[in-house]
Amino acid sequence: MKRRVYLLLCIAMFSLTAYAGNRDAQDTAAVNKLLRQSSSLQRSNVDSCYLLAIQALQLSQNAQYQQGLAGAYIRMSAVMMIKGKSDSAMSYAQMAIAISEHIEDHLRTSYAYLLMGYLYQDKGMPDSSMAMIYESQRYGELAKDSGNLLRVFGVLGNFHLEYKEYDKALFYYLKTYKLSLKVNNMSSAADALIGIGNVYYFKGKLHTALRYYFKVDSLSRLLNEKTGVAQNLNNIALCYADLKQYDKALDYYLMALKEYQAFGMRSEEANLYYNLACMYEALQQSNGVVFYANKALILAQELDGRDKVAKCYQLLARAYGQKGDYTKAYHYQEQYALLNDSLLNTEKVRSISEMQTKYETELKNQEIAILQRENDISRLKASRSLGMNVGLGSALLGIVFVAFGFYTQSKKKEKLNTELTFEKKKSDDLLLNILPEEVANELKQNGEAVARQYNNVTVLFTDFVNFTGLSEQMSPTELVQEIHRNFTAFDAIIEKHGLEKIKTIGDAYLAVCGLPNETTDHAQRVARAALDIRDYMANNSGKFEVRIGIHSGPVVAGIVGVKKYAYDIWGDTVNTASRMESSSEAGKINISTSTYELIKAAFNCTYRGKINAKHKGEVDMYFIDQSVT
Repeated sequence: MKRRVYLLLCIAMFSLTAYAGNRDAQDTAAVNKLLRQSSSLQRSNVDSCYLLAIQALQLSQNAQYQQGLAGAYIRMSAVMMIKGKSDSAMSYAQMAIAISEHIEDHLRTSYAYLLMGYLYQDKGMPDSSMAMIYESQRYGELAKDSGNLLRVFGVLGNFHLEYKEYDKALFYYLKTYKLSLKVNNMSSAADALIGIGNVYYFKGKLHTALRYYFKVDSLSRLLNEKTGVAQNLNNIALCYADLKQYDKALDYYLMALKEYQAFGMRSEEANLYYNLACMYEALQQSNGVVFYANKALILAQELDGRDKVAKCYQLLARAYGQKGDYTKAYHYQEQYALLNDSLLNTEKVRSISEMQTKYETELKNQEIAILQRENDISRLKASRSLGMNVGLGSALLGIVFVAFGFYTQSKKKEKLNTELTFEKKKSDDLLLNILPEEVANELKQNGEAVARQYNNVTVLFTDFVNFTGLSEQMSPTELVQEIHRNFTAFDAIIEKHGLEKIKTIGDAYLAVCGLPNETTDHAQRVARAALDIRDYMANNSGKFEVRIGIHSGPVVAGIVGVKKYAYDIWGDTVNTASRMESSSEAGKINISTSTYELIKAAFNCTYRGKINAKHKGEVDMYFIDQSVT
């Protein structure tokens, strides 16, 4: 909650102007004008933007003008999102999707799905968010609109920033900025500068981030984009707070707060109060923490921002602990734990439910195909019976005919059964290729696979060093071949040591040991696999070097997704393993204390000391050197 990525930027690039078609020219022209005016006011006066969208909606309804309706709903959804009214925003976006898909307006459909993606992200539902963004990208490609490139680059930048792939995020933000200047889209240029500033902020390069944020401030004021100015003031305040220049930070927070309140940007106001509470926590002024955290909590509860509510509970628990009020501290910590567990489970249960529905639908389709084939067989049997009732006067001919028919029908039935067996094996093999065998069997037997918690597993992350820089020196074909060669070797090593491959994420590789079948030597198996991967890369890697990170602890595992579903794992253990990887070095295997304690008798390790890990603070880390057994 402390750092909100500037999400509304891509939406404003599209004016949502409708096209007249066969409708009355005056009505459609009026709708187009209202939508253009509404779009131009989104960054400076959201209330006027909304009123103009309402007028466009009413006029479109009277004229039965579908494109105008879709455009108006998209604009209304964007305004509701700015105001923090996510349920209303989602409702408008869904109506826009229904209309634009019906009339095959791919560009509007793309923008409506993008809004849905942002709304799900704000609700703390990343899986649903990414599903919507993928749909947005798909429809954007169908639209074949050159201006859509700006949106695609911006979304890709935000995606990589969300997953802390900073080099990739910076690459796409720079592409957005260059293209924006080329087509003279200064609003999009401001968006790209915000993204670049965000990258440097998260990388801890605060002075560089400030330079970009001040460029955004100048450009936004020049363009009279008041909401953009307000959001960027919060960015500047965050930088000064992290630089411990608290007086300057407070000045910028208060300037941003004034703008948020003027424009009714309640979600941003809640975020700002939380930031102020964090600043007072850094100053060890618990009264200030309680004051601003409570203001943030009230707004977050009103807006149904469950992720924000959980973070406010956590902040209040620490503040009351510092004040010595342990009763309240325990109360808020308990509330945080309950809500955090709910946030972890709700999205996963929904995803699993959707996946089960899809699987059941596919089973029904297979059953229908089987029934159709059985009907074919039944018809063949019926024709055989009919043939056997031929009159005695042509008995000899009938016997010959029936014998031939029986032989033919038997061959057809045998072929059909063979095809069914083959198709079933293909289906089973495909399922085993994307799910662990135990999970696949549970899914086939019960029609569902329940998400489970495993308390003792070890997670392995790998990543290629300077991947972005090296990839720019290679052709796409060479790049894919190199990644494929290495990951194929990793797959063999993972299988050799009894680990479960979870997925690849770009140039990262994620695997785990200890699930779905629990094992006591999970940490040792992962350590041996990591050493094999390290040695393979040292001897055969070609252009790439690898960083490896390992951490042991509990995870939740289950099936997610509706399209291209997959087995996945979640929890702080996964995040910590990722931190171990990012804190490692080229050709090294970096592990946490929990993993070290499990393997220290069997492996030589070097203590690195306490090293700062993002969002984890100072953490004891070790390098695995070699096995001693």
